[in-house]
Amino acid sequence: MRQSYFISVVFLWFIGYLFKEIHADCEPRLYVNASAAPGGDGSSWATAYNKLQDAISQANSCAGISEIWVAQGTYFPDEGTGITDNDRSQSFDLKSGLAIYGGFVGNETDLD
Repeated sequence: MRQSYFISVVFLWFIGYLFKEIHADCEPRLYVNASAAPGGDGSSWATAYNKLQDAISQANSCAGISEIWVAQGTYFPDEGTGITDNDRSQSFDLKSGLAIYGGFVGNETDLD
């Protein structure tokens, strides 16, 4: 019984360690600009995602991302990588704790 408990604790610690290491390289913020060139990675305004859904997907897969900055524009939940265009059942599904700030011009460096 005691050995099984010890193995369980070690296993859970190891899984937590791996999760932390896998997600340690995520920047805390992503950028989205509807007029950005396709193929951006969202790490800056210069390389912003052009679809909000792509940024949300990235944020949902990386625990280290806590906010998304969105430039002025119109964004639809049925546009993005792997999303069926004009699918009216699509929605923006955000993870808990993810903040989205909008209305940026696309060159800001702070929220003020």
